Amino acid sequence: MQKIRDELILLKNKPKILIWGMKDKIFPPKIIEIWQKIYPDIKIYKINEAGHYLQEDAPEQIVQIIKEFINNTN
Repeated sequence: MQKIRDELILLKNKPKILIWGMKDKIFPPKIIEIWQKIYPDIKIYKINEAGHYLQEDAPEQIVQIIKEFINNTN
């Protein structure tokens, strides 16, 4: 895990988004602040009705967010 943490800087200049389930009991919303410190320019999408398994709780929303990200990152 430390190796991964040490290499997060390699993604600094890459486009990225964060999609977060606000009802996640494993990774609470306060973890978003950590990601914002690592990547201050990251675009965050909060899905209020989703928990840890975003793909099960809000698949249509996630697909739409990812499609928009891909289309706008050319």
